[in-house]
Amino acid sequence: MNDLHDPIADRTHRLAWMVSFLLVILASLSLRFGTNVAKYDQLFDEPYSLPAIHGITQQGWTVKTTIDFEETKGPGFIWPYAAFGNLLGDSVNTLRWLTIISFCLTCLPMFSLAKWAGIRGWQLLWVALLYILLPHLWIIGQLVMSEPSFVLGSFMMMWLYVWSTGELNGRSHAVAGPVCFGFVLSALLHNRVHAVALAGAIMVIAFLRNPRTCWPWVLAAFLAGLSRIPLWMRWHGLVSPTNQDRIGVGLRLESLTYLGAGLVPFIGVFLWPALISKATRASRVWVAAGVLVGLALGIVAQPESLDWKYEEAFNGLVSVFATKLSHTHAGQSVIVTFMAMLGIGAVGALFSQSRLFEKSRQPVHVLTQMLVLSILFGWGMYALSYGYVFDRYIMPWCILLPILWYRMIPRWLLIPQMLGM
Repeated sequence: MNDLHDPIADRTHRLAWMVSFLLVILASLSLRFGTNVAKYDQLFDEPYSLPAIHGITQQGWTVKTTIDFEETKGPGFIWPYAAFGNLLGDSVNTLRWLTIISFCLTCLPMFSLAKWAGIRGWQLLWVALLYILLPHLWIIGQLVMSEPSFVLGSFMMMWLYVWSTGELNGRSHAVAGPVCFGFVLSALLHNRVHAVALAGAIMVIAFLRNPRTCWPWVLAAFLAGLSRIPLWMRWHGLVSPTNQDRIGVGLRLESLTYLGAGLVPFIGVFLWPALISKATRASRVWVAAGVLVGLALGIVAQPESLDWKYEEAFNGLVSVFATKLSHTHAGQSVIVTFMAMLGIGAVGALFSQSRLFEKSRQPVHVLTQMLVLSILFGWGMYALSYGYVFDRYIMPWCILLPILWYRMIPRWLLIPQMLGM
């Protein structure tokens, strides 16, 4: 902390910031121009999203095109791409540039929180590299998909909370912080309702920090939630009418099992400090509790299908891993259960290291609290919905990992983590 006002250290950090930002930009451009992605017409979710975007760019901004489109995402995702298409052209390769911009701009709040967490100078290159290697995001960051813009907005919500406290620059923003937070949350809720998980995490932290002053955050989140109600009433559900047989509200514990397994590539590495390098009795108890939850879910709520052919399939890294290792349902169930035990055990490890009940205000602890609470709220939300479940749905709740990987796990363990990703 002694180098906070050291001019040489400040210049070094600014140079490292620019180089790290450039690294992320070059990584994104390397996929754009170094692969065949631009030669493909439509990939992944683009066949579902592009008709809604083209409806606006080609027919104008009418109620029919801006509200009554058919997509599983909301206008918070569709409208920015449509506006971008109106300005620069609506071909798929032109629209993909907005995704690339979102992927790169995420560095702005991320690097700011990294500095707050004590990562300065050339250490920032580690954060940039770990961000690039986050599961799924670098690839999805080339396509017309909602994750990159959702990740950017999620980072902004977390940054706004820390900014409002005055811990970033010594000046609090008790009014502007919650107000800006409410607007960003409303935009994200109109992108994907899963932003509720991030809002819940920040409200809990604000409450635990000071119950008497948390009300602006609760009010901002409440008003942002109300802003989604008109769309819900018009659509009569979470998504547009023709998609409601695929995605909706309903109890489905199998999603918890699958997504618990999907947490392993993201947070499985935190089992090491919780059990070995920084192990305490409390951390081992939390890990054991998570492992038991994963085992129980694997026994009573095993995903029925890991195959694309089925309407409510579970797909992604876990699906590929399980189906490659075993061709029988019993074998796949064992693999998914074991991974769920590790993944949910890692949630317990993170919870033990977050110092949540101690109300710690150390930057690493606050960011860990945001991470683990976002995971818990987001993970729990999927027990109340049905439809396709992909491993990449975990990503928006794990966006603080590039910072926390660097701060919380041994340096030698970063190498296998990066190779694995």
